[in-house]
Amino acid sequence: MPTQQEKPARGRKVRGLDAAQRQERRRRELHGAALELFARKGYHRTSVEELCQAACVGTKGFYELFDNKEACYLDLFEQLSADLLDAVAASLDSFEAGDLEPAVVIEAFARQVVTDPRVLRVVFEEAAAISTADEQRRRHNRRDAAALVVTAWQRMGIPLEDECARPIALGLIGGLFEILLDWSHEHESIGEPGITVLIARMTALHDKIHRGLSANRAAR
Repeated sequence: MPTQQEKPARGRKVRGLDAAQRQERRRRELHGAALELFARKGYHRTSVEELCQAACVGTKGFYELFDNKEACYLDLFEQLSADLLDAVAASLDSFEAGDLEPAVVIEAFARQVVTDPRVLRVVFEEAAAISTADEQRRRHNRRDAAALVVTAWQRMGIPLEDECARPIALGLIGGLFEILLDWSHEHESIGEPGITVLIARMTALHDKIHRGLSANRAAR
């Protein structure tokens, strides 16, 4: 994430950009380089110097934005994760409550993830075992995703018990992520048949949990 001392002043403009705009452009360029290199080479095999060279940004410019490589990764991770959550939230908002089906939400998530294989690698594979801060960020994102699931369940009228909705949703998210990772190792290239398989597997897990929730409510 950006360093605490990063407080760009708005001074003279260079090529029409002030200091804050130039810094944001460098951030985007470094994000692009990090997405490509972390996905292709892996986080641990990529150096700050390589990131700077690929982004055409000097090391001084890098350290004006980030304390180290991990901070750059975390900033990219947060941006990519936010984009994924926004896409799923948008899919929820595009349907009336009575028309919303679980498969619709799952498909929106799956397609958003696999559209760019680099995102799949960086967010779901490279995030593991980098540092405690990264693990905390991953868990925070899973909680955010679980909150979206609970919201979707409520809109679909799926019976919930307040005390169990969140942990069950969190378990579902963990299962969906594992299915996604397992699927990604089976498919070197991404095509429509493979995506259909992924969506079917993820939907099947959700349906089993849905039936369990409904049966539990009926038994009370």
